[in-house]
Amino acid sequence: MSNVLALAPNNPRVLRIVAGYFEQFGREKEALLVYEQVAVLRPLEVQSQRDLAMIYEINGDYVKAVELYNRMLVNAIDDIDFSPIRPLLNNELNRIIVLHGPEVVSESVLNSFCQHIARLTEG
Repeated sequence: MSNVLALAPNNPRVLRIVAGYFEQFGREKEALLVYEQVAVLRPLEVQSQRDLAMIYEINGDYVKAVELYNRMLVNAIDDIDFSPIRPLLNNELNRIIVLHGPEVVSESVLNSFCQHIARLTEG
């Protein structure tokens, strides 16, 4: 893999393939470094931001993941329109909160979130 990285350090397509390889073989820290490089090369791509959020979660950095998902959901990253994938981002953020809520948000925010979800599922 290091040969590929040396030959194409500025090719986002190749870097994404390498990052996926790292993920597949349990090398999440290396995948994070590669996804961060992709985000530097392609900061205005929706996929670059989403990949970062997902790898933050995989690496257990739930706070960073939630912060990035929130920024994407409110289109707070300049010049990027996340509206086409908003439902997907919402589901991914909800999963993190349900699985890791106490590590990410205060108890009162978590309770409000659970009440909101309960209301949605009732009606």
